[in-house]
Amino acid sequence: MALKKLVIIQVEKAHDDEQGNEEQDNGEYVDDQELDQKIVAAPELEAGEAVTGVHAEGQAQEHGGAGHDQAILHVGGKIDLLKDPAIVFQGWIAGKVAELNIQRLFRGKGGNKDPGIGSQGMGKCERVLRTINLLETDRIPVYDIISNDVLPEHFWGQELNPQNAWKAVCAAIRECLDMTRMVRPPCFQKGKVWLKDELEGFSEYRDRWTSWYVDRPFTNEIEAERWIERHIEYCNNRQVEREYVERYSKEVTNIQKDIGDDTVLVIESPVGPDTAYSLLGLELFSYLQADHPNLVSDWLEALNEREIRRAKTVASPVLVPVVLTYSDIAYNGRTLFSI
Repeated sequence: MALKKLVIIQVEKAHDDEQGNEEQDNGEYVDDQELDQKIVAAPELEAGEAVTGVHAEGQAQEHGGAGHDQAILHVGGKIDLLKDPAIVFQGWIAGKVAELNIQRLFRGKGGNKDPGIGSQGMGKCERVLRTINLLETDRIPVYDIISNDVLPEHFWGQELNPQNAWKAVCAAIRECLDMTRMVRPPCFQKGKVWLKDELEGFSEYRDRWTSWYVDRPFTNEIEAERWIERHIEYCNNRQVEREYVERYSKEVTNIQKDIGDDTVLVIESPVGPDTAYSLLGLELFSYLQADHPNLVSDWLEALNEREIRRAKTVASPVLVPVVLTYSDIAYNGRTLFSI
């Protein structure tokens, strides 16, 4: 068994970091089991503290080679483990640090235990976060969207109706999934609905489990150009209001309670193209992209910047530890648009 020299950089308060951190070399060489014990026995970190450098020296060939495997890890509160998206866990020792902090994060949090794996079974959120950080889990997390009647009716024991549909869908999520998104009941009143505010002049058809735009406030390229110009101005001037943040937080909290506190709820964050070609329709979007690329580029930039402002305002790793930043760019083995 290869031995590793455990070197721990001094833990400093975050506001003292500019003064520099002094390196403390324990000079200890430990095997895997001893290293586990030393890390687990490490002192608790308080909010605002940071592990500013943890690395292993020596021969660690079975863990990816010798040398320095470094990690920078900010902690504080319950889930600031993921506070900085730029954090990268590198190497085996960094994995050990991440593992320790995930254990601390979920200490005392029951979560759903899987049958047959004993008292050491992981909760759903811990399983997902460990997977994201490339750490070992008891099993592969299950992630899906409930968009059918069969599963909710199976777990609720009744045919879906407007009174029980939401609870039935949430029950199916609790029973089946570690992580989910787009939590909603089926539509019981199919038909066309006219939209308001930003989408004034648009209508959408709402089907059982999906919807799509039907009417738009333009019918040709020229009208669409004018609408895009107005929408760019709207996006650039749009600020995230306090009422929206409070409503968002309340909505996410209520959904979380219904799907189970330990189920990971993923929130979508579109980067622009999907929103654009959905609003215009593929045909008009394709024509405008070819004929007026600068206008479309400005529009995509405005959509993206608006979403960045929204994300910065509502982002909370405590409330939503995982987000989906997406853009559908391909289907059936090819891209949606040629380049």
